[in-house]
Amino acid sequence: MLHAIHVELPSYYVASVRTHAKMAEPVSIERKLREGQAKDALDELRTHLTALYSLEDLRGQGTGQAHGQRVKALAATEVAIGHQARDEYRRVRKVLITLGMPEDDKTFRVLTDEDAKPFIIFSHQHRRGDSKRTGSWLWEDFSFADNQGDNEVKEFMYHSKC
Repeated sequence: MLHAIHVELPSYYVASVRTHAKMAEPVSIERKLREGQAKDALDELRTHLTALYSLEDLRGQGTGQAHGQRVKALAATEVAIGHQARDEYRRVRKVLITLGMPEDDKTFRVLTDEDAKPFIIFSHQHRRGDSKRTGSWLWEDFSFADNQGDNEVKEFMYHSKC
């Protein structure tokens, strides 16, 4: 009957309970778990932004309606997955703040829609208005590429960054 037991995490409790001395260890444990969850969401977002941008190149490599529709369908999937990862990160970041993380944390920063843009590598990838855009903090950490299981994907990501 283990399924009948429901234990709330410290983030679900009011501040007076979370900040009690006896809650310090559970809060610390949940915060570490949530930091991992936030990092995973950012890595997922970076991966899908990279994939989405690579579809731009794929679009130009073929012709015909079938090719265009296939690329469009792949892009729609990547956009949806990217939005899901972005939203997950934002949700988890709020929980981290509830658990005591400062709002101006340097690792888990506010993620704006402008931040959630692909990494621009080559000048031919720039679009109108990109020259006015500054680089996003999202791309300061490229370690997510190491976590890709497929060596071809890792190689693509590292070549895309250079």
